[in-house]
Amino acid sequence: MKEVIEGFLKFQREAFVERTALFQRLATQQSPRTLFISCSDSRLVPELITQREPGDLFVIRNAGNIVPSFGPEPGGVSASVEYAVAALGVEDIVICGHSDCGAMTAIAQLTNIKTHPSVAVALEQGRLKLHGWVYDIASGGIEALNGETRRFIPLATNPEVTATPAVARF
Repeated sequence: MKEVIEGFLKFQREAFVERTALFQRLATQQSPRTLFISCSDSRLVPELITQREPGDLFVIRNAGNIVPSFGPEPGGVSASVEYAVAALGVEDIVICGHSDCGAMTAIAQLTNIKTHPSVAVALEQGRLKLHGWVYDIASGGIEALNGETRRFIPLATNPEVTATPAVARF
């Protein structure tokens, strides 16, 4: 615990001071463009692997990055998904698993998230994209689900890939 407290004190002395203006803005508002759902495993830190600042990601973390289907008794994940999409207006949802995780099944989680009312509406209106990622702890690489082929491909060489298949508009 000593290291955790020392880290906080270092944050207060250095990181907070360097970003005072950012934290002043964040004190009264947030406008993240991305909902990032990941495993609570200590080896996967969403802000670190995406190099995002505070306020950039709305993050949900739980064991296995589980996203339940929408139901009559919403839990924390469901409430957070609905808030991120309906209230914050996020434009992208990333469901990110990682190597060496027995609970992770990105494709099943992507199916479940589509049952949430705000997600279904935003997808239908073309305001939202879904992304399925698997982070490799040993290499630092990310494989992303291609919604057209249903195969995982390297994100580094395919940065535009999404899990949301293109929809023909007439």
